[in-house]
Amino acid sequence: MRHYLPGLGRFISRVHLHQAVAMGKTTYQELRDVWGINIGPMGTAEAFANNGVEVPEHPNTYAGNNPIGYVDPSGSKWVNPNDPRWPKRPDYPSSAWNAFYCHIAPYLPCIQRTVSSTYAILARHPGLPGDQGGPKDALRHCVWACLTRKTCGKEAYQHGVIDHENSTAPWAKGKWNPTYSPQDLANDEMGDAMSRRSGSCEAECVAALKRGDLYILPKKNWQG
Repeated sequence: MRHYLPGLGRFISRVHLHQAVAMGKTTYQELRDVWGINIGPMGTAEAFANNGVEVPEHPNTYAGNNPIGYVDPSGSKWVNPNDPRWPKRPDYPSSAWNAFYCHIAPYLPCIQRTVSSTYAILARHPGLPGDQGGPKDALRHCVWACLTRKTCGKEAYQHGVIDHENSTAPWAKGKWNPTYSPQDLANDEMGDAMSRRSGSCEAECVAALKRGDLYILPKKNWQG
Protein backbone atom coordinates (compact mmCIF):
# COMPACT_ATOMS: atom_id res chain seq x y z
CA MET A 1 0.00 0.00 0.00
CA ARG A 2 1.32 3.46 -0.95
CA HIS A 3 0.03 6.82 0.26
CA TYR A 4 -1.01 9.48 -2.24
CA LEU A 5 -1.25 13.20 -1.35
CA PRO A 6 -3.72 14.92 -3.72
CA GLY A 7 -2.43 18.40 -2.85
CA LEU A 8 1.00 17.50 -4.16
CA GLY A 9 -0.26 15.31 -6.95
CA ARG A 10 2.19 12.54 -6.06
CA PHE A 11 2.81 9.51 -3.91
CA ILE A 12 4.60 10.29 -0.65
CA SER A 13 5.73 6.75 0.24
CA ARG A 14 8.19 4.47 -1.47
CA VAL A 15 7.38 1.85 -4.06
CA HIS A 16 8.42 -1.57 -2.81
CA LEU A 17 11.42 -2.89 -4.69
CA HIS A 18 9.59 -5.77 -6.38
CA GLN A 19 6.82 -3.35 -7.44
CA ALA A 20 9.36 -1.00 -8.99
CA VAL A 21 10.77 -3.85 -11.05
CA ALA A 22 7.28 -5.04 -12.03
CA MET A 23 6.52 -1.51 -13.28
CA GLY A 24 9.42 -1.78 -15.73
CA LYS A 25 12.09 0.00 -13.68
CA THR A 26 14.92 -2.37 -14.53
CA THR A 27 18.11 -0.33 -14.59
CA TYR A 28 20.13 0.65 -11.57
CA GLN A 29 19.42 4.36 -12.14
CA GLU A 30 15.65 3.82 -12.57
CA LEU A 31 15.41 1.63 -9.49
CA ARG A 32 17.45 4.04 -7.41
CA ASP A 33 15.28 6.97 -8.49
CA VAL A 34 11.93 5.27 -7.88
CA TRP A 35 12.92 3.46 -4.68
CA GLY A 36 14.69 6.43 -3.17
CA ILE A 37 17.83 4.76 -1.85
CA ASN A 38 21.08 3.37 -3.20
CA ILE A 39 20.44 -0.32 -3.81
CA GLY A 40 23.70 -1.04 -5.61
CA PRO A 41 24.36 -1.65 -9.31
CA MET A 42 23.20 -5.30 -9.12
CA GLY A 43 19.68 -4.23 -8.21
CA THR A 44 18.16 -5.08 -11.61
CA ALA A 45 15.44 -7.40 -12.82
CA GLU A 46 18.09 -9.53 -14.50
CA ALA A 47 19.99 -9.86 -11.24
CA PHE A 48 16.81 -10.88 -9.42
CA ALA A 49 16.01 -13.49 -12.08
CA ASN A 50 19.53 -14.87 -11.97
CA ASN A 51 19.12 -15.39 -8.24
CA GLY A 52 15.79 -17.18 -8.60
CA VAL A 53 13.64 -14.27 -7.34
CA GLU A 54 10.21 -14.16 -9.00
CA VAL A 55 8.99 -10.68 -9.94
CA PRO A 56 5.24 -10.69 -9.17
CA GLU A 57 2.53 -9.12 -11.24
CA HIS A 58 2.11 -5.55 -10.11
CA PRO A 59 -1.34 -5.02 -8.55
CA ASN A 60 -1.91 -1.80 -10.50
CA THR A 61 -1.57 -3.33 -13.97
CA TYR A 62 -5.38 -3.23 -14.30
CA ALA A 63 -5.10 0.55 -14.64
CA GLY A 64 -1.90 0.86 -16.64
CA ASN A 65 -0.03 1.38 -13.35
CA ASN A 66 -2.06 4.53 -12.81
CA PRO A 67 -4.53 3.78 -9.98
CA ILE A 68 -5.26 7.48 -9.51
CA GLY A 69 -6.53 8.10 -13.04
CA TYR A 70 -8.45 4.86 -13.50
CA VAL A 71 -10.97 2.80 -11.56
CA ASP A 72 -10.22 -0.81 -10.67
CA PRO A 73 -13.20 -2.76 -12.09
CA SER A 74 -12.48 -6.03 -10.35
CA GLY A 75 -11.11 -5.60 -6.86
CA SER A 76 -7.50 -5.03 -5.94
CA LYS A 77 -6.91 -6.54 -2.53
CA TRP A 78 -4.55 -9.39 -3.10
CA VAL A 79 -4.46 -12.78 -1.42
CA ASN A 80 -1.98 -15.52 -2.24
CA PRO A 81 -2.18 -19.31 -2.25
CA ASN A 82 -1.39 -20.60 1.25
CA ASP A 83 -1.78 -17.03 2.54
CA PRO A 84 -0.86 -17.15 6.25
CA ARG A 85 -3.47 -14.52 7.10
CA TRP A 86 -6.18 -17.13 6.43
CA PRO A 87 -4.63 -20.45 7.47
CA LYS A 88 -6.09 -23.93 7.30
CA ARG A 89 -8.88 -24.33 9.85
CA PRO A 90 -8.39 -26.66 12.84
CA ASP A 91 -9.65 -30.20 12.31
CA TYR A 92 -12.85 -31.37 13.97
CA PRO A 93 -12.51 -34.78 15.66
CA SER A 94 -14.62 -37.40 13.94
CA SER A 95 -16.11 -38.29 17.33
CA ALA A 96 -17.87 -34.90 17.29
CA TRP A 97 -19.34 -35.13 13.80
CA ASN A 98 -22.74 -36.49 14.88
CA ALA A 99 -23.12 -33.67 17.38
CA PHE A 100 -22.33 -31.10 14.70
CA TYR A 101 -24.77 -32.69 12.26
CA CYS A 102 -27.52 -32.38 14.88
CA HIS A 103 -26.50 -28.84 15.71
CA ILE A 104 -26.44 -27.56 12.12
CA ALA A 105 -29.50 -29.48 10.84
CA PRO A 106 -32.07 -26.78 11.74
CA TYR A 107 -30.07 -24.21 9.75
CA LEU A 108 -29.65 -26.25 6.56
CA PRO A 109 -32.87 -25.13 4.80
CA CYS A 110 -31.94 -21.48 5.36
CA ILE A 111 -28.37 -22.04 4.16
CA GLN A 112 -29.66 -23.78 1.02
CA ARG A 113 -31.89 -20.79 0.30
CA THR A 114 -28.91 -18.43 0.60
CA VAL A 115 -26.97 -20.57 -1.88
CA SER A 116 -29.81 -20.30 -4.41
CA SER A 117 -30.13 -16.56 -3.80
CA THR A 118 -26.40 -16.09 -4.25
CA TYR A 119 -26.40 -17.69 -7.70
CA ALA A 120 -29.46 -15.65 -8.68
CA ILE A 121 -27.57 -12.50 -7.72
CA LEU A 122 -24.48 -13.56 -9.67
CA ALA A 123 -26.67 -14.06 -12.74
CA ARG A 124 -27.50 -10.35 -12.59
CA HIS A 125 -23.81 -9.50 -12.91
CA PRO A 126 -22.61 -11.40 -15.98
CA GLY A 127 -19.17 -11.06 -17.44
CA LEU A 128 -17.16 -11.16 -14.23
CA PRO A 129 -14.01 -13.23 -14.79
CA GLY A 130 -12.42 -15.72 -12.46
CA ASP A 131 -15.03 -18.25 -11.38
CA GLN A 132 -12.28 -19.50 -9.11
CA GLY A 133 -9.70 -17.09 -7.77
CA GLY A 134 -11.00 -13.95 -9.48
CA PRO A 135 -13.65 -11.25 -9.02
CA LYS A 136 -16.58 -13.61 -9.63
CA ASP A 137 -15.35 -15.92 -6.89
CA ALA A 138 -14.82 -12.96 -4.54
CA LEU A 139 -18.34 -11.63 -5.12
CA ARG A 140 -19.91 -15.07 -4.70
CA HIS A 141 -18.36 -15.63 -1.29
CA CYS A 142 -19.08 -12.11 -0.08
CA VAL A 143 -22.75 -12.38 -1.04
CA TRP A 144 -23.20 -15.91 0.31
CA ALA A 145 -21.52 -15.10 3.62
CA CYS A 146 -23.52 -11.88 3.96
CA LEU A 147 -26.87 -13.54 3.20
CA THR A 148 -26.18 -16.45 5.53
CA ARG A 149 -25.03 -14.24 8.39
CA LYS A 150 -27.91 -11.78 7.96
CA THR A 151 -30.79 -14.21 7.40
CA CYS A 152 -29.68 -17.46 9.06
CA GLY A 153 -27.55 -16.24 11.95
CA LYS A 154 -24.08 -16.57 13.39
CA GLU A 155 -24.11 -20.36 13.84
CA ALA A 156 -25.15 -20.93 10.23
CA TYR A 157 -22.41 -18.59 9.06
CA GLN A 158 -19.77 -20.33 11.16
CA HIS A 159 -20.74 -23.95 10.48
CA GLY A 160 -22.18 -23.54 6.99
CA VAL A 161 -19.96 -20.92 5.34
CA ILE A 162 -16.66 -20.97 7.23
CA ASP A 163 -16.73 -24.75 7.68
CA HIS A 164 -17.15 -25.10 3.92
CA GLU A 165 -13.36 -24.62 3.80
CA ASN A 166 -12.74 -27.37 6.40
CA SER A 167 -12.12 -30.90 5.15
CA THR A 168 -13.23 -32.31 8.51
CA ALA A 169 -16.68 -30.66 8.30
CA PRO A 170 -18.77 -33.03 6.17
CA TRP A 171 -22.02 -31.32 7.27
CA ALA A 172 -20.83 -28.26 5.28
CA LYS A 173 -19.39 -30.32 2.41
CA GLY A 174 -16.09 -28.87 3.56
CA LYS A 175 -12.87 -29.06 1.60
CA TRP A 176 -9.59 -27.24 2.16
CA ASN A 177 -7.86 -26.07 -1.02
CA PRO A 178 -4.53 -24.38 -0.24
CA THR A 179 -4.79 -22.23 -3.37
CA TYR A 180 -8.39 -21.04 -3.18
CA SER A 181 -9.57 -21.50 0.42
CA PRO A 182 -7.59 -18.55 1.84
CA GLN A 183 -9.29 -16.26 -0.69
CA ASP A 184 -12.70 -17.73 0.15
CA LEU A 185 -12.19 -17.19 3.88
CA ALA A 186 -11.03 -13.61 3.28
CA ASN A 187 -14.17 -12.78 1.30
CA ASP A 188 -16.37 -14.67 3.77
CA GLU A 189 -15.09 -12.23 6.40
CA MET A 190 -15.94 -9.34 4.10
CA GLY A 191 -19.45 -10.72 3.65
CA ASP A 192 -19.83 -11.00 7.41
CA ALA A 193 -18.88 -7.32 7.68
CA MET A 194 -21.29 -6.35 4.87
CA SER A 195 -24.14 -8.12 6.71
CA ARG A 196 -23.96 -5.44 9.39
CA ARG A 197 -24.55 -2.62 6.93
CA SER A 198 -27.89 -1.14 6.04
CA GLY A 199 -27.91 -2.02 2.34
CA SER A 200 -28.73 -5.34 0.74
CA CYS A 201 -26.01 -7.97 0.54
CA GLU A 202 -25.99 -7.62 -3.23
CA ALA A 203 -25.58 -3.84 -3.13
CA GLU A 204 -22.95 -3.86 -0.39
CA CYS A 205 -20.82 -6.64 -1.90
CA VAL A 206 -20.98 -5.23 -5.43
CA ALA A 207 -19.97 -1.84 -4.08
CA ALA A 208 -17.12 -3.47 -2.14
CA LEU A 209 -15.95 -5.20 -5.32
CA LYS A 210 -15.99 -1.94 -7.25
CA ARG A 211 -14.06 -0.18 -4.46
CA GLY A 212 -11.42 -2.90 -4.54
CA ASP A 213 -12.29 -4.13 -1.04
CA LEU A 214 -12.73 -7.79 -1.95
CA TYR A 215 -9.81 -10.20 -2.25
CA ILE A 216 -8.60 -11.80 -5.46
CA LEU A 217 -5.75 -14.14 -6.29
CA PRO A 218 -3.01 -13.30 -8.82
CA LYS A 219 -4.48 -13.67 -12.30
CA LYS A 220 -2.41 -16.76 -13.09
CA ASN A 221 -4.53 -18.61 -10.51
CA TRP A 222 -7.89 -17.68 -12.00
CA GLN A 223 -10.10 -20.39 -13.49
CA GLY A 224 -13.20 -19.85 -15.55
